[in-house]
Amino acid sequence: MSGNLVAAVCARGGGDVNKGKNRIAAAVELAAVLLITAAAFVWGQRAALIERGYTAHGGEYLLLPIPAIYYTGKRIAADWIAELRGGENE
Repeated sequence: MSGNLVAAVCARGGGDVNKGKNRIAAAVELAAVLLITAAAFVWGQRAALIERGYTAHGGEYLLLPIPAIYYTGKRIAADWIAELRGGENE
């Protein structure tokens, strides 16, 4: 199985330029996900405070795992698409 992985990575190619662009794109994506998560959390805290009338810890904290859920879902979708395309025959 590791031979298939190495062959797939080598077949895709990609030089130093592509790696640099991928790193920048990944950094921008991570920053966007973290900013959206922070904004959603702050909004959730304010909305909860307005509704309750006092500070407490509640469901607004369920917004914090958004980055983990996003990246897990992204990886699952990428694997599923690769499987549908027939990239791996086991």
